[in-house]
Amino acid sequence: MEPSGNFNSLKDIEETLIPVGNGSKLLYLGDITTVKKDYIDPPKQLVTVNGQDAISLHVSLKTGANVIQLGQDLDVVIQDWKKRLPVGLELKRLSSLDTYIDNKINAYVVNLSKNGNYYWVFANVTPSFDPNNNIIGFHSTRRRPSRKALQII
Repeated sequence: MEPSGNFNSLKDIEETLIPVGNGSKLLYLGDITTVKKDYIDPPKQLVTVNGQDAISLHVSLKTGANVIQLGQDLDVVIQDWKKRLPVGLELKRLSSLDTYIDNKINAYVVNLSKNGNYYWVFANVTPSFDPNNNIIGFHSTRRRPSRKALQII
């Protein structure tokens, strides 16, 4: 079972009501099976980072929460865990929405055409990072703004 709800403990999962038979009866999941934390075995999806086996952990933002604050909180937790890991294990943030939001630039900009005329475009500029999280370049996507946007700008 891969739950889609918010569970805070194994007990919460054990107390999930499951319809049985024709659906007229409900049983607690914990009454019909053992609920435990474990890895999927055999794994359905293998994860590698730079050619090394890895474990992927995804953290989701609760509704109404601040993604930048979540990133800062994760940095604190990661630094704490790095001190506890055995030799040979690493903990890395590979992708992070808070970093993406902090570094992404969206703007209406004026472009100069070859014939000397100016025209507006909507530009989305996103940095590219090396493995040490240093910016090594930028990717820019541009599109013509909508008529409504042109009236505003």
